[in-house]
Formats: sequence, C-alpha cells, structure tokens
Amino acid sequence: MKSQDKKNGMRGFIIIVILLFSSRFFDIYTTYLHTPDMSKEGNPIMTFLGWKGALSLQLVICIFLAYCSYKCYTTKISVEKNGYNTRQLTLSKFISLFHYGNTESLVKNSLVKVPLMKPLIYGLGYIATSTLIFAGVFVGISTTLLINFESYKQLYSHYKIPSILIALILLSCLYFASTFYKKEFANYKKGNEV
Repeated sequence: MKSQDKKNGMRGFIIIVILLFSSRFFDIYTTYLHTPDMSKEGNPIMTFLGWKGALSLQLVICIFLAYCSYKCYTTKISVEKNGYNTRQLTLSKFISLFHYGNTESLVKNSLVKVPLMKPLIYGLGYIATSTLIFAGVFVGISTTLLINFESYKQLYSHYKIPSILIALILLSCLYFASTFYKKEFANYKKGNEV
C-alpha cells in the first residue's frame, strides 16, 4: 500500500471509528433518557442483559468493529485470480471467490464452508460498521422523538415504528453490502484485466 493511500486509509479509519462510537453513545444515551429502568426498551437482548451487560456488550462490539475497520481502511485485500476469466465472473461468483476462494454457488459455500478470515474481517469493517452507525443514528433520532413529542409516541405504537426501523436497518445492511462488493469487484476486474 502506498504511503498516501495508507494516510488516507488511516484518516478514513479514524473518522469511521469516531462515527461508530458517537452513534452508539447517541443511541445508548437517548435510550437511557427514555427508559432508565429499561422497562420500555424494545430490544429484548438489552432488556435481559440490563444496563451493565448492555454497555459491556456494546463496548465489545464497538472494539471488535473498530479492529475490523482498521483492517478494512488501512490494508488492501487481494483476491487471487486463480485462472478465472474476469469477463465471465458475475458479482455473486466474485463474492464467493472473495470469501471462499472459489466460484461455486455462494449459497452452497455459505452452507458448507467456513469463510476465509481476512476477507470476513475486511468485509465486516465496512458493512457491519456502516450498518451499526446508521442504526445508532436512526434509533437515537426515533428515541429522541419519543421523548419529546406526544404525537410521535402515538405514531410509534399505531404504525409499528419499531418494525419500520428494523426494516430500514436491514435495508441499510443490504445497501452497504452491495456497495462494498461492487467496489471490490470493480477493483478486482481492474487489477486482473486480460
């Protein structure tokens, strides 16, 4: 990796980690303001863990994702060409090659093989971190609205807002995954042009 690329990668890493911890803090703080005893907490795992357990879990997840982000933003992963014709390679087959080292069916690989560790960490550094930042911001905003606006409280229960938030978070995960794999596929094709 070139010196300038490494500098830019480190800058990106620092920004993403600040966003990660800030979004988690925003979510946790607004949740605490809304339900200090966790009686109104929508996530059953957090309710079960209580505040100490929930904070500990959040910290462990954030530290792990910070590590994954460091790997994603400061290193480049190389996917071996292994004789594959890049013109015939589809995005799905590339994802299989990226995570499993072969172009067999992604579904089949996912069911019977363990993904390669470096690509898994690298992918989590972008996809999971970006999704968690998005989730923290949107849940924090929703909780802030719950605290401050009676009309939002009525909408929240009447229109099943938690289900909408979960759907938005899942869609954001698909969006970030799609963005990540398309970028990696483009880099792979560029580096392996025949």
